[in-house]
Amino acid sequence: MPGEAPSPTWELFGHLVVEDVTRAGRYSILRCVRCGTEVSLLDLKTMREKPCVEDKEKDEAKQKKAIVSLTRECENCGREATASLCDSCAVSFEKYAEAARPIPPGPPGREWRGIKPPSVPGVDGWAWVPFLTTFFPFRKLEGGGREWWCPACKKTARRLVDVADHFRETHPLLASRGWYEEFDVKSKRVRLRNWQGWVDEQQLQLILESEVKPQ
Repeated sequence: MPGEAPSPTWELFGHLVVEDVTRAGRYSILRCVRCGTEVSLLDLKTMREKPCVEDKEKDEAKQKKAIVSLTRECENCGREATASLCDSCAVSFEKYAEAARPIPPGPPGREWRGIKPPSVPGVDGWAWVPFLTTFFPFRKLEGGGREWWCPACKKTARRLVDVADHFRETHPLLASRGWYEEFDVKSKRVRLRNWQGWVDEQQLQLILESEVKPQ
């Protein structure tokens, strides 16, 4: 009736409900003002199991937004990508990294040549990623393709760029370590190393002696 105060509403299981005082009966009827669902006060289970239309629309919008957010621009060429690089640039990056070898800063008067990767059973090859100062191992898969893995936590992927992105985002301290010198107590000499191991000056090879425990 004109002049009457509106019935109070409240949130219930995602619905915005109001008591329908126009219905005669022993038990009150609750109605969602957003989706129209009506239940008896003794049948709240039905309202709990039936999502509100507005909430459903919000969930769908969130899902669409999440799908859109998976697409981004390649950091190299600007084309559409789902990682830091598009598929084409990822292949080029992998070929370069597999052929590349680190040339770390040497002592005065010493010019380093490319440092060879570690020698490890079960590893078919390595790729050097300069901006992470890290060798990434891979193994060949039956039927073609490769499996790369993170040298810090063993997370695997079919593309080097995916493992490199993971390493950069998940292990930022290791990714930023770079080359540094340490004093070796056994040889009584200063040697060069990164987080993975130290450089053998005679063999020009990285000897694995990781800063992190195997996982």
